Amino acid sequence: MGGWIDSAAKTCAGSALRALVRLWPTESLEWGQAIATELESVDNGPAAVRWALGGVVVFAKALWKSFWNSLRRPLGVSRENTFRGAFGEAARGPRMPRWLTALLLAGTVVLLLRPDARMGAGEVLRSWSLVHRNPRNISGLAAIAKRAEQERDAATLAFAAMELGMESYCTGGICIPRYGAESVRLGEEAIALDPSFTWIYVNLLGWRADRPIPEQWVRRLEQWDPQNGVPHLLEAETIAREFRVQWKQAHPGMNFPFGRDGAKLLETQPAWLAAMGRAIEAPRFHSYMIRHSELNREVMRRKKIAKPTVAGFALAAHPLPQFYAVMRYVDVLLEQAGEAERAGDFNTAGDVYWRVAHFAEHLREQDQSSDIQTLIGADIQKRVYGNLETVLKKKGQFREAELVSYNLAEANRALKPQGHPKQPMWDAIVWSATLVHLCAVGIVLLATAAVLSMALLLSPARRWLSPWVRTTMCYVADFSPVLLLVCCGAFALSYHPFAQTFHRYLNDRHEITDLPPFMHSFIAPFFYGQTIIVALFGQHVFTVYFWWGVIAMGALVIAWMLIRMFRTRAADPAA
Repeated sequence: MGGWIDSAAKTCAGSALRALVRLWPTESLEWGQAIATELESVDNGPAAVRWALGGVVVFAKALWKSFWNSLRRPLGVSRENTFRGAFGEAARGPRMPRWLTALLLAGTVVLLLRPDARMGAGEVLRSWSLVHRNPRNISGLAAIAKRAEQERDAATLAFAAMELGMESYCTGGICIPRYGAESVRLGEEAIALDPSFTWIYVNLLGWRADRPIPEQWVRRLEQWDPQNGVPHLLEAETIAREFRVQWKQAHPGMNFPFGRDGAKLLETQPAWLAAMGRAIEAPRFHSYMIRHSELNREVMRRKKIAKPTVAGFALAAHPLPQFYAVMRYVDVLLEQAGEAERAGDFNTAGDVYWRVAHFAEHLREQDQSSDIQTLIGADIQKRVYGNLETVLKKKGQFREAELVSYNLAEANRALKPQGHPKQPMWDAIVWSATLVHLCAVGIVLLATAAVLSMALLLSPARRWLSPWVRTTMCYVADFSPVLLLVCCGAFALSYHPFAQTFHRYLNDRHEITDLPPFMHSFIAPFFYGQTIIVALFGQHVFTVYFWWGVIAMGALVIAWMLIRMFRTRAADPAA
C-alpha cells in the first residue's frame, strides 16, 4: 500500500515540476530543468512532494525576478532580442521602460478618477451627444418624485415638477419648456403642502404664447405676491391673449399685428392698460429666478445631484417676463408724455417720464438675476432719460437734469457690446471652456493612439508592418503616455475653476443674487461649439493665455528631457 502511495506522489510531483518548467522564465530556465531532473533521484513520495514544493518556491522567485527585469525593458522587447532583433534592422525600437509607461498610465488614471475630473468628463461627454440626449436628464427623477410624495417633501416635489417638465426640452441646444400633466400635478401638490412655492406657477406656464394661462393660477399669484409686478404682467398677458383670439375671430384669415400697431389695438382695452399700470407701478419686479436657484441648490445638496448642467439649464430656461408687452406699454406711456410735452404741460410729461424711469431702475437694480432684464432696463432708461432731461431743463431743474444726464451716459455704456463690467470674466470663461474641450479631445486621441501602438508592439503582427510604420508605432508608444498625462493634468486644471464655482454655488449657505456668472460657468463647458466660435473673437483673455503658456512650456520641458534620455539610450543600447 505504501509503495503505491509513494509512486503516486512522485508522479504528481513530477507532473507539477514539468508544468512549471514550461512556464519558467527563459533567463533561469536551466534552474527549472535541473530541479525537474533531480526529482528522479528522490526515493520516497513525501520527499518528492517536499522537493516539488521547493521547486514552486524557486519558480516564484524566478518569476518575480523576471518580472522586475522586464519592467526595465521597453514594450515588445524580450531578454533575448535587442531593439533591432525584435523590430528589424531598418526600424527604430521602443525605448521607454515598461515601469515608466506603467507609472505614467497610473498617474493618468488617478487624475481622471478624481471627483471633479469625473464630473467634468461627464459634462463634456454629454455635450458631445447634445442632439441625442437631454443635458439635464437626472437618473431616477421619477423615483425621487415618488419618494417626495410619500415623505410630503414640498421642496423636492416642486423641483421634480420643473425638472420633469424639462426632460425632453433640449434638442440641438434649443431650450423649449414642455410641462405636462405630471408636472402640473406635482406642482399643485407642492403648493398645497407649502404655499411659499406658489411662484412655480410662473415656471409651469413658461410664458409661451401657445399655452393657455389658467386664470386661477394668475389670481393665486397676485394674492400671494401682490407687491410684485410680474403676476400683474401675467394678468395683462392673459387679457392680451384673449383679445388676440377675439380679434382673429373678427378678422378671419388675418394675423394679429405686432409692434406698435398691435400696441395701439391693445390700448383700446382698459383692462390691459390697468393690469400693465399695476405691473409698472409695483414696488418690486422679480422674476423668481433667485427663488428657483435657491430651490435647486437645496434639493441638489440633499439628493447629491452633482451635475452643473442641471443648475445651469434651470437658470437659463427659467421663463422671463413678457418684456415685449412691457416695451409696448412703455411706448404708450412715452407717447402720452410726448403729447403732454408738446402741449406745454411739462408737469404731466415729467410725471410720466419719472414713472417710466423708476420702473427701469427697478428692472436694473432690484433683480440682477438676468442679464436680459438688466439690459432691457438700460434700454428703457436710454429712451426715457433724454426726454426727461429736456423736460427738467425746461422746468429749470438743472441739478436734476445733470443727474439724469449722468444716468443716461451710464445706460449707454451698459448697452455697448464690450461695455459690460462682467465682459472680461465672460471672455475668460469662454477661453477656459474651450481649453477644457481641447484637452478632452487630446485625451481621447492620445488614449486611442497609446492602446493601438502598445497592442501592436506586443503582437507578433508587428513583423508584418513596414519599417516606417513600426518606427512610427514605437514613437507613439514612447510619447503618448507622457502626452496623455499632460493632457489629463491640463484637463483637471482647466476644469478646476468650473468645479470650484459649482461647489461654491451648491454649498454656500447665503443667498446668491448675481446669478449670470454662475449660469455662464455651468453652461460654457457644455456648449463647446459656441464657446470655440466666441473664443475666436473674445477679448481680455491675456490672463488665460498665461496658463496656456505654462502648460505649453511644461510639455516642451518634458519632451526635451525625454528626447535627451532617448538619445543617450540610442548611443548606448546596452544601457
